[in-house]
Amino acid sequence: MLERELKLYVPPASREALEAELRHAGARPIILRARYFDTLDQDLARAGIALRLRLEGDQWVQTVKAPGPDELTRLELNHPRTEPVLDISLYQDTALQPVFADLGNALLMRYETDITRLVLRQEGSEGAVEFAYDQGVIGSGQVQIQVCELELEQMGCSVDHLFQLGQHWLQRYQLVLDFRSKAERGGHLANMASHESQNAPQADIPAPPFPPQQAKSIALQAHMSLRQAYLQYANDCLNQIVRNAMPLAAAANTDEQTGLHAEYAQQMHAGMRRLRSGWKLYSKRTDIKLAELNAKLRPLLSLAYVDPAASHALAASVPFQSGLLEILQHLVEQAAQA
Repeated sequence: MLERELKLYVPPASREALEAELRHAGARPIILRARYFDTLDQDLARAGIALRLRLEGDQWVQTVKAPGPDELTRLELNHPRTEPVLDISLYQDTALQPVFADLGNALLMRYETDITRLVLRQEGSEGAVEFAYDQGVIGSGQVQIQVCELELEQMGCSVDHLFQLGQHWLQRYQLVLDFRSKAERGGHLANMASHESQNAPQADIPAPPFPPQQAKSIALQAHMSLRQAYLQYANDCLNQIVRNAMPLAAAANTDEQTGLHAEYAQQMHAGMRRLRSGWKLYSKRTDIKLAELNAKLRPLLSLAYVDPAASHALAASVPFQSGLLEILQHLVEQAAQA
């Protein structure tokens, strides 16, 4: 099945009020403890695949997630398990069978998560959306990173309704769009923990920062339509913007690690320039309606802040984050037509 959800980072100043609103609406808490698996060479992670065993209440569930057609969508397969033991044979006769058949190394537990989730299913005339407010930690060895995020999962509603709700909560609580999955963050920590294990044991190892996201090489194929080519290019631009804006927006103090934050800012603005150039190019060669979106977001995407403090303010601002969410909706809707 395909899973489609928005993931939004919740800044410290908004957490208490957001939790109170969800609880008032009837959200119920559940404890989720999961173990994530990969090879030492990260064969699954390199393929964009996450494999986990998660205890949900008193039920173990084996889940695999794989990339979907856009940043919002993932292929997800769930299988109840009687005990926390992996069974890769479950993926025979599925699209993922070749991936697991070609693994050259054994699967090992790489990291764990310990999450308290508030769950609220909202039903309405537009369909259903499930809210999941996650607070907890991802850990590997002695390295941990905090998790505090709100996920909105499409459960039969329209894409437009999902994004309307996303805009409402983003603007109400100054949330920040985040493309990083728990699996991606966990893999990053596992690499750090492996490095630390080669040295003397330490306590309270700080979580390593994510490296700045640079533009990826765009490999266009001869069989692609112009719309498909545009989507591949624009999705990479948005990916570059969001993955640099998120850590910049979440930074408590941009005076610390100034060089790193300057690189986040530089790469975020590089993604913005690339996206505007792409809009200019593809608007002349396709029937994709980009003029209105470009006119609306040009003031935000044209801001040439390279100073980390100014870029932090831009990245954390509601208008900027709301604009990124609008671009994401545009790309999801275009993908449905490709």
